[in-house]
Amino acid sequence: MSGPPSFEPLDDRPWDGAKRKIILALLATSSLAVLGAGSAEAVRTRYPFCMGGATSPGLSNCSFTSLAQCRATASGRRLTCIANPFYKRR
Repeated sequence: MSGPPSFEPLDDRPWDGAKRKIILALLATSSLAVLGAGSAEAVRTRYPFCMGGATSPGLSNCSFTSLAQCRATASGRRLTCIANPFYKRR
């Protein structure tokens, strides 16, 4: 009489471990993308002035509380400062 059947653990199959790692990496990447998009949107509406130019196209840096602060940061870098069109005064 033989005992109960034995089953191989899933981790002994190389493709299961690789598949698990790929799925976890995709989940982590998509989670970070969603979190990053939300925080960038919040910063874009929080500060009244943005910096942009050839090295930073669009409104990529909207983290300035004054035009003077923005201009001091942009000085010598071929960047310009504009009023943030998405700014929401509190």
